[in-house]
Amino acid sequence: MATSSSPALLLNHGITNTGLNNTQALNTVVVHPLVLLSILDHHTRRQDSAGRVIGTLLGRRDGNKVEVTNCFAVPHAERGDEVAIGKDFNRQMLALHLRANRSETVVGW
Repeated sequence: MATSSSPALLLNHGITNTGLNNTQALNTVVVHPLVLLSILDHHTRRQDSAGRVIGTLLGRRDGNKVEVTNCFAVPHAERGDEVAIGKDFNRQMLALHLRANRSETVVGW
């Protein structure tokens, strides 16, 4: 029986300062240790019925390099193939993170 899988890391290609989508290929992705520990902590504390964790990755993109410097978990509900995320929670957490560090942007999920 074939199973479908989804990528563990989805990177946002972002929008350049000209307003056009940035389609430049990535050569390097740097993930800070705190990000890995935060993801592992969230995964460890998830409910037994939850198959995965979802969160927002924050950091910087410089040309073909992405640096993931921070992250936060986003509550979600799964029903079959459908996944609903807490949009309001995500917006509020992003606003709080950006108040503390304005140089970070959303670089992935």
